[in-house]
This record gives sequence, structure tokens and C-alpha cells, in this order.
Amino acid sequence: MPSLRIELTGQVPRIVRGGDPVAVAALQRLQTRLALAVLVLERDSPPSKHRLSDILWPDGSPPTWDTALRGTVSRVRAALLEAGLSKDAVTSSSTGVRVRLPPDTVVDVELAAAELAAAEQAITDGDHEHAYAAACTAGAIARATLLPDCGGEWVEQWRVRLASWYERSLAVAAQSAVALGRYPAAVAAGEDALRADPYAEWAFRILMRARAAAGERAAALDVYERCRRRLRDDLGVNPSPETEAAYLELLGADPSVADSRFPLVGRDAELATLAAQWAHAGDAGPRGVVLVGEP
Repeated sequence: MPSLRIELTGQVPRIVRGGDPVAVAALQRLQTRLALAVLVLERDSPPSKHRLSDILWPDGSPPTWDTALRGTVSRVRAALLEAGLSKDAVTSSSTGVRVRLPPDTVVDVELAAAELAAAEQAITDGDHEHAYAAACTAGAIARATLLPDCGGEWVEQWRVRLASWYERSLAVAAQSAVALGRYPAAVAAGEDALRADPYAEWAFRILMRARAAAGERAAALDVYERCRRRLRDDLGVNPSPETEAAYLELLGADPSVADSRFPLVGRDAELATLAAQWAHAGDAGPRGVVLVGEP
């Protein structure tokens, strides 16, 4: 277990030592929480005082910003002192403000990045078990909000970065779950991805694969239809060639639907509806479909 863990995501930033949260009074102030996050995440390239001031007061630094900044840095030092670090953990010089942490310190945001990199490498190597576990760890961190009560460009940039990591972790988790035969987990990851980005076609494709692999072909066809309607109604576009290829592959799994000596042109949506109804009929009994319009 690491001697120190710093959690910057979630409702309130926390410092955990030896597995137990440390009650840090100094972190009750918003500026102190933000300063701690900046100094921890940028400790390899310490920010200058001017840059730190701009981050802490995004709407404009106070007239006596230097004094206010010294007070904030002192509170960060006090917070780390309460966590058991020495007073030298935070140093200030003419070039900037630096935080030094024990080598085995775990920062949740950095852990998410490391686990995501490990997950993506593992899935490339075909190690789906490792990929799934690492992706779940990364996703659990990245889905939480960084400093929810803080604002400004620096915070927003990190939130965008975490949102991207979350989507990538879901993609790895879903792909690995399909490969491992954990279809409910793959479906859960795909649906989580669509809640984060309703137009993520890769998530629709994963759901199609997971449903089909689980023997739920009708549900897989419904996923395609949901994708097609959402893209058409909201964005006015058609599914991508990759999604269409996945759909055609799904149709090809059943010769009674896919095989025709007279293939239709430009009727993918109509064929998807018919295929879905046909598959449902096999599960739940007869159904009726009416074709209307010009011949």
C-alpha cells in the first residue's frame, strides 16, 4: 500500500495516508483545493507564480495577488503537513512553486492515465483479462468529476481530458468483455459510453457485437436501428461505413434474411426494420408488417 494517496476527483479532494483519510482542515477552502491539484499534477514542471495566480483566480487576480497567493501556498503546505509530510514538501522561489511528494505517492488522476495506457497495450497484446481489469480501474477514476466546485480553463481542460480517458476505457472494457464472453459487462460498458456520448458509433457497434454473440440477434438489430434513427433524427446523417458493415455482417448471419437474388438498393433502413421484426417473430410469435408507398 502506498504511503500517500491524493484523490483529486469526486465530491471533495482527499489525502489518504496508510489507507485512512486524513482530516485536512486547510482543504476546506476552494482556492487551496485548486492550488493543491495544480501543484500536484504539475510537480514535474512547476508553474510560475503568475501562472498559478491566473489559474486560481480565472476571473482576474486580486490587486494584492502576491499576498493572496502566499497565503494559499501556505495552506497547501499546511495540508501536506497534516498528511505527515515535511514543511519542505512545498517550496516557493522566484521561478515558481514546487511540490515534492514521496516516490510511492499515488495520485488518482495519474493512476487513471497509467491504467488506461496499460489497458490499451494489453488489448493490443491480446491479454483481455488484464485489459479489462485495467480499463475498469481507469474508468472508475476518469468518470468522476475533477474538483466539482472549481472552474476556469485549467480545470475544464483536465475535465475534457478525463472525459476522453473515460470513453477510451469504456471502449477497451467493452472489447475485452466481448472477447472474454462477458456479454452483460460489454453491454453495460457500451450503454455507459452512449450516456457519455449519445453519438458514439463504436459503442453501438460493440452493443451489436455483444448482443449477437450472446445469441440476442433481435436485440442486436434493434441496436442498429436505434443508432440509425438517432443519427438521422438528431444529426441528419447516416451511420458510418463501419457501422453499416457490422449491420450487413449481422444480416449475413441469417441466410433467410440476407440471401436474395434481387438485392434492394438504398433500402438499408427498411431492411433493418424488417430484419428486426423477423428476428422478434422467432422469439415472440407472429408479427405483421405493412409496406406502403409507391411501387
